[in-house]
Amino acid sequence: MHVAGVSLLPSRMHPRKGQIIKVTAYVKGTKMANKEILNEQKANEQTAEQTNAQATEQTAAKAEVLLDLIREPFKAKDGRQMFSYCVKGKVRGRDVKVDFNAKDQGGYEVLDILFGDKDKLPLAMFEDEMTDDKGNTTRYTVYEVRDVDEETGEIFSYKVKPARESDKSILRMILAGLPKAAA
Repeated sequence: MHVAGVSLLPSRMHPRKGQIIKVTAYVKGTKMANKEILNEQKANEQTAEQTNAQATEQTAAKAEVLLDLIREPFKAKDGRQMFSYCVKGKVRGRDVKVDFNAKDQGGYEVLDILFGDKDKLPLAMFEDEMTDDKGNTTRYTVYEVRDVDEETGEIFSYKVKPARESDKSILRMILAGLPKAAA
């Protein structure tokens, strides 16, 4: 392809993001054409960064941090120290506790890394939906523990689940008792 005295070789597009990965240009004549290409590439990169930032903001806006997930130590039968994870609250004047589990067995190591030496982290709860091959949409609640790395500012998260159906009911009761501004 030729544009204003510049010969462009075919560019490759990122398969998911639609960003230009590589553009090779052969300039015939002035250095000005090369600068125009570089400026256009920078504009494309800035547009892609803005799009990614907007998607991140929309996801963060969708999530609503409501409660703190607390890590409590306990001794296993073999004497090792382990941790359980819960949310505590009050329902009708009674202290209640909602237990949470990792999604899989390896998730407990992820939770240990996330918590580090902290005893509690924010638990974000938000509604999400999934569509199957037939077009059926299923809505579900996502429970996600988050922490910000102090060195890099990176947000790390892991999805957990209530341990039992009764825990889901108690959690709904806790949420119903919260002030409407927080819920």
